[in-house]
Amino acid sequence: MKPSEKGWLKEYLEFRKDLLGELTSEKRKSTHPEHSLYRVIQPTGLMYGHAVEVLDFPDQKNWDEKDKMKLLLAESLISSSLLFHDKPISSPEDLSQLMAKTLDSIANFYNNVFPELATPSKTFFGKRKTGLELAEKILDKRIEKTVEFSGNFWTQFFHNSLLFLDIFIFGQWIHTNADRIVSDFFKYEREELRFSVVKIIAAAAHANQKIEFEERKLLDFFLQSAGLPPEKKKEAIEIFERGIEVEVINLPTNNSWLLKKYFLEMAILT
Repeated sequence: MKPSEKGWLKEYLEFRKDLLGELTSEKRKSTHPEHSLYRVIQPTGLMYGHAVEVLDFPDQKNWDEKDKMKLLLAESLISSSLLFHDKPISSPEDLSQLMAKTLDSIANFYNNVFPELATPSKTFFGKRKTGLELAEKILDKRIEKTVEFSGNFWTQFFHNSLLFLDIFIFGQWIHTNADRIVSDFFKYEREELRFSVVKIIAAAAHANQKIEFEERKLLDFFLQSAGLPPEKKKEAIEIFERGIEVEVINLPTNNSWLLKKYFLEMAILT
C-alpha cells in the first residue's frame, strides 16, 4: 500500500478491517468514548504533530512523513466514528454499512467545515463519486496543506498537531444533521479552538513574567500554521503581548476531557 497513490484508502480499509471492527466491541470501549479515542490517538504522535507509530503497515519504512500523517488522520477519524457509535455491530454487513456512512460523514464534514478543501461530488462528466472516492481526495488535500509548511520544524509541528482538532470536531459533527446553521457553528468552533491555542501559548510565555525571543518565534510559527483571519490574528498578538491567566481561558467546549488533555499537552510542549 502506498498512501501517495490513488486507491490507498480502499487498501487501508481492507488491511485494517478486523481491527476497526474490534473498536465497536464493548471490551474496547472505556467508560467514555473520549478515553478510548485518546488511547488510540496518543501513541501515534498525531497530537504532537509528528508520526511516531503507524501501526505496522506493510512497506511503511518507505513512507515519508506526509504518508504517515495521512494514514494516521484517516485512522483517527474512522476510529472516532466507530468509538462514538452506540449501536451494536453484529455482522460484517453492519460494519460495512457503518464504514460507508463514516466515509460519507468525513467527506461532508470537510466539504462543509473546511471550505478551502471543498471537493465536487461529481466528476467532470457528471458521474457521482462514491463516499470512498470523496473521502480519499479530501484527505489527500488536507495533508497537502501541511506540506506547505514542511520547511520549518515548528511551523509543521503546529500545523500537524492541529489535525487533532479536525478529529475532535468530527467527533461532534457525526452526531448532527448537517445544515447551514450547523456548518456555520462548526466553522466557528474550528476557529475558536485554534484561537484557544494562542491563549495557551500566551499564558505559558508570561509564566515567568518575561517573554523570551523563542516564545515570540513560537507564536509566529503558530500563526503561520493556524490560518486565522486577519482580525483574529491581530487579536492573538494583542493577547500574547499583554498575557492571560490560565484560569480565565474558556475553551469552546469546556466539558470535554479529551480537549482539555490536548491543550494541557500543547502547553507542556510549548
